[in-house]
Amino acid sequence: MSPIYHPILLLVLAVLARWLLPPAGPGGWRTGVDAPVMLLLALLVPLVGAEWFARFYFERVPLGASDFTTYCQAVIAELDHTSSMNPQRSRLIAGFVAPLAGHLGMLDGLLLGAACGLALGVVGSYLWGHAVAGRGAAITSAALVATTAPLCLLTHAPTFYGEQIGLFLLASGLAAQALVRRTPGWALLGAGVSAALPLVDVRGLVWMLVTFPICVAAALTCRLRRELSPGWVRPAIRASCGLLAVAALAGSWTAGRTIWPETLAGTLEGQLRMYAVDTWRQGYGEDPRDWGGKVSRCAHDRGFNWGWSDPRSLPDALRCAARLSQDCAPVAPGAIATGFELQARPWFPVLMGAFCVVAVARIRRPLRLLALCVPAAPSVLALLAAIHDPDVRRLAPGFMFVPVLLGSAWALLSERTAAPDQRWARLQLPMWLGRGLRVAVVLLIVLGLIPTWLSPAAPWRTPVALTAEWMQSARGERGSTAYDAACAKELIREQAGGEPFQGNTGARWQGYPTRAPRR
Repeated sequence: MSPIYHPILLLVLAVLARWLLPPAGPGGWRTGVDAPVMLLLALLVPLVGAEWFARFYFERVPLGASDFTTYCQAVIAELDHTSSMNPQRSRLIAGFVAPLAGHLGMLDGLLLGAACGLALGVVGSYLWGHAVAGRGAAITSAALVATTAPLCLLTHAPTFYGEQIGLFLLASGLAAQALVRRTPGWALLGAGVSAALPLVDVRGLVWMLVTFPICVAAALTCRLRRELSPGWVRPAIRASCGLLAVAALAGSWTAGRTIWPETLAGTLEGQLRMYAVDTWRQGYGEDPRDWGGKVSRCAHDRGFNWGWSDPRSLPDALRCAARLSQDCAPVAPGAIATGFELQARPWFPVLMGAFCVVAVARIRRPLRLLALCVPAAPSVLALLAAIHDPDVRRLAPGFMFVPVLLGSAWALLSERTAAPDQRWARLQLPMWLGRGLRVAVVLLIVLGLIPTWLSPAAPWRTPVALTAEWMQSARGERGSTAYDAACAKELIREQAGGEPFQGNTGARWQGYPTRAPRR
């Protein structure tokens, strides 16, 4: 690694910032300031990430997705008002993407949906960073989403993962805000988004089990004005907030029957068992008849299906999921292990260092430290599990906490909250100039113009080889299943019957020539 990319450069910049820049602003949430900045970042980061940053992170195929035809067919089913052939794809996301695909074409609809999902992820990172270390951390965390390759590459993946990860991040950010602020608004907003996570993906249940209890606890202990009287008013308001949070969960459970069919394949256990089987198949190429001896059979005859199952069976489902997570191939062989070493392992030392910075700086403010650690728990588990299959879609859930951790560490290192030492007071820049310079330095670091470890062109980064499954579908070369055939038919129709693309994302990146929007 070139010395100029060493993290020591970031430490030097942080020390200079603490000496020369003015103290950070108030740590509280100010809607008039934070909301416009957050929305501006939500618009810019996915756009700049898709058009510029992502080009540093992929090789050969700039547009790729595994299981593309299942997402494609799920959208087609919504356009045709029929049932999807794959129970693992959420009708909630398909219903959001369908109007986009109907007007823009299938590929652009899926890609625009992914970009919207990443915009939600930027909002979630902003909220999460703000809860941990204030506005400086929020801005930095949102900007660093573009330098986190697995998240940025979701803008080039025509799947539902962009929307899923975006909503997981949004729920985590709202839960962190609810934990720190403990106001009815944050608690109820976080509870509503958290309750909806199982409708987005069956794995959303794992995130919901972490973020929803935080929001309920915040609702039941929310801070209210002391002058409220008589004395029973505040307990009544807290109880009402708790009931509203539970009502949101009940509404999500009721909606589950509309979003998911009652099949094993759509359950958490069914999907985890498929993942465990795939690790044996990809790693060792063993005969399917031998998988039963390697993978637990606890998910064969039953599964926890959101909206359909008995809620009391959830503990059994979690125990089965834990067994299945242990049934993956014990060693990730060959290219799979190499992929994890190249894509994930280089992050570990810096992440550990950043966590130490945040832990030391926030040891006296345990709620803010918990606001980082507790919502990040499912993401850390996903990252550790990705060693068995380090595809972008597997790595992205595990990297959700990375921008927040790095952004919080940078803010806590570089921002001074107390008055400056008299020896350095005369060197301190004016407030307006110092704040502008702080933002400029963050942008220069993110863009790589100040070359650091986080630069998109840093030499430690290894480009990702995306899969081009969608190209085979566009040429009609896939047709082994009903959804393969349906997707191929739709893509061929779009190529044959439309006007030439003007500025179309798929055309510009991959040479997809024409479109025929549905009327």
